[in-house]
Amino acid sequence: MDTPSNDNQNLLEAVVQNTEMGKNTLEQILPMAQEGLFRAELLRQRNIYRELNQDAHTALAAGGRAGPGPEHHGQAQHQNGHQHEDHDR
Repeated sequence: MDTPSNDNQNLLEAVVQNTEMGKNTLEQILPMAQEGLFRAELLRQRNIYRELNQDAHTALAAGGRAGPGPEHHGQAQHQNGHQHEDHDR
């Protein structure tokens, strides 16, 4: 049976995984977004995913566990492992 601490860590790991997917998806969509307001909204959402992801990583580290993947400030990592600089931050 999982303890409340393990439940919290499992939840945080799920948050890390899901926010990574959200960030990566938005990174792939952004180059196709040309309209200013739409692009601005995508950037806003991406930044929220980044913040949530970092908060979850921080909470996991405080609990003595690392998340499923490293967070790279200023870079995005696609599913194929390729990283690129973030020019829209």
